[in-house]
Amino acid sequence: MRVLRVLLLPLALVCTGAHAFEGGRFECGDLENPVGPYDYRKDKSLLSNVEHNHFNDNVRMLRKGLSGTIAGDLDYLLRAYPNHPGGLDAMGRLGRRAKSEDLNGAHFKVTCYFDRAMRLAPDDPTVRTLYAQHLWMTGHRKEAVEQIEEAEKLGAQDANTLYNIGIMKFDTGDKEGAVKYAVKAYELGFPLPGLKMKLKKAGLWRE
Repeated sequence: MRVLRVLLLPLALVCTGAHAFEGGRFECGDLENPVGPYDYRKDKSLLSNVEHNHFNDNVRMLRKGLSGTIAGDLDYLLRAYPNHPGGLDAMGRLGRRAKSEDLNGAHFKVTCYFDRAMRLAPDDPTVRTLYAQHLWMTGHRKEAVEQIEEAEKLGAQDANTLYNIGIMKFDTGDKEGAVKYAVKAYELGFPLPGLKMKLKKAGLWRE
């Protein structure tokens, strides 16, 4: 999977139940589907076929749909493979670009696709990382920190995840936590200096 090296920046809401958000505001549907649902990590028997028909470069880059609308193709992909990382990333980007939870061709609200992925694969750290990114970039910073910390607990120990935790900690006022995660990320070879520069300006980084 392509590493998502996103410098985190300032619709999504935290899941409060298996099928809904904020006491039923968003109904996210059952996972039952004519194709799947399959865990992206474990069953790729139909993945190549689904991607061939619904997830080419134009869909991934949000240029145009393959079988209909972009959201429609992503919806098909994510109903078949709810924790497909590229599909989740693209759906989040599409929602943020449209500044809307409601996309033409999608069966559910944008946030619901993260909810559905977490229900199918509650132990998948990549889903939590992508959800944290989406929450952060839509202004839900406290919830974003909770999700990315959960990703770490589930085993996400790569430099990119640790760096993003550091960024989130710094920007939400936990400077001590930011230093801790910065050290871990840079020890693992993370190449971008952004967090280090933030810490230097705050007088918290020592080479």
